[in-house]
Amino acid sequence: MRKLALLALILATAVALALPEGAPAQKGPIKIGFLIPETGPLAANGKDMANGFQLFFEEQAWKLAGREVKLITEDDEGKPPTGLAKARSLVESQGVHVLVGPLSAAVGYAIYFFTYSSFLARPTLYLEDVFVLQEHRGKGAGKAFFAALRRAAKKARCGRMEWTVLNWNLPAIKFYDAQGARPLKEWTTYRLEPV
Repeated sequence: MRKLALLALILATAVALALPEGAPAQKGPIKIGFLIPETGPLAANGKDMANGFQLFFEEQAWKLAGREVKLITEDDEGKPPTGLAKARSLVESQGVHVLVGPLSAAVGYAIYFFTYSSFLARPTLYLEDVFVLQEHRGKGAGKAFFAALRRAAKKARCGRMEWTVLNWNLPAIKFYDAQGARPLKEWTTYRLEPV
């Protein structure tokens, strides 16, 4: 039950972060892609997760942040390649806003939030972190993340996406360049810690 509560908290946080602060209220249902093992050796775990989500959303009257929730479940069979293919389909074909599932088939993650650009007078999608497991790099997971992030930014009417990269991380820099991003030479990152 503790795992279910944690998963529900992560889901609620992801939905809250996916909704742009100060942007006009979005319409339509929140589409949640739910990747679980419905077949294979982990199917019993998948059934428990599906039951937990069903209970959670029934308790919430199938609404989050005042919007209807549409849960789209896909069977990842507990296999990372299948999970990646299903995740791509959920994001690129079905336009889910949030993608959740167990770690048994996770290949990576992206954490983002919306800020406001006073220069553009529009929201900005800020990519806090993106990571793809080494064995899944070069197979399209990063491109799928960026395609989904671009859709989220366009939907929120963002003027841009921003993120930072360590200057020694040449594979990431090459990937970002290939996505059409450019480094900002005129800005310096500052940090104050502890606060």
